[in-house]
Amino acid sequence: MQLLRKDNNDLLCEFITKESEPSKDDSQNLLLIINDITEIKKLEEENKLNQTRLVQAQEISGLGYWELDLNTKNIWGSERALEIYGFDNGSNHIPLEKLQSLALPKYRSKLDLKLMGLVSKNENYDVTFEITPANSKERKWVHVVANLGKSFQGETKSIIGVIQDV
Repeated sequence: MQLLRKDNNDLLCEFITKESEPSKDDSQNLLLIINDITEIKKLEEENKLNQTRLVQAQEISGLGYWELDLNTKNIWGSERALEIYGFDNGSNHIPLEKLQSLALPKYRSKLDLKLMGLVSKNENYDVTFEITPANSKERKWVHVVANLGKSFQGETKSIIGVIQDV
């Protein structure tokens, strides 16, 4: 059944029904709730489109993006980020220590200082360094830029960044 709004645009609805207990005269009532979900569906479609755009931009630019949860010390990475770091697409969550171990030892202290500066003083995190990807012995140069991620309440909960194979 097609429902239309006053402006002749489609009205998308969710129908919820519930039968009541039979009354003394054996009659039953049916409760019908109709929810207008047009805006929800529109937002879902926009979200899918934006996700597709983001993936396409990532493919074109060669950038991968990631987010470090400061509480769990786990990093969620996009497919491209995981590919650059040399991880299979089996899991998008990598422990921070495992990721840090990919940087060549001569960069470790510099990277640790930059990370501490970002977390404690919101200092700039924009570094280029060499890694040995998890699935290879060949070194590669990467460029990483990161910022503090804020919750809706303004609390620092994560670090959000991008990585590029240079």
